[in-house]
Amino acid sequence: MTQSPPDLKTVRLVLVEDSDSDVFLLTDAAQQLLYDLRIRRFNTAPRAIDGLEDAMNDSPDGVLLDLNLPGGSGLDVLRAIRDSVRCRNLRVVVMTSSLSGRDREAAERLGIQGYLIKSSDLNEFVRALDSVLRQFSTRS
Repeated sequence: MTQSPPDLKTVRLVLVEDSDSDVFLLTDAAQQLLYDLRIRRFNTAPRAIDGLEDAMNDSPDGVLLDLNLPGGSGLDVLRAIRDSVRCRNLRVVVMTSSLSGRDREAAERLGIQGYLIKSSDLNEFVRALDSVLRQFSTRS
């Protein structure tokens, strides 16, 4: 007798991340947590800013945002999100390697819902990601 696959929780994300290895880590961790990620990815700040309005056509549950991006800062992308009538209410969680208190404070002033430090400890990253994905999958 074969077991049926577990029910996956679908989460639609705008992912602003330039590192292919971090994208792989994210998707692998999400699969471990039984999430089916539907990702619209941008790998530079300018591409993200230019593509935000179009990405809204996919009805994203939220944004995972790196702060260290080619062509600009993730904070520039976050400002563009908050300045856009169509995007301003998106849940945004920063996912970064930056340990800068200034970065975190600036992001919090712009209304993020979370700040996830990219960890080299896979178990720690999976636990933190689970909390983020649960938040996105229960949007109202």
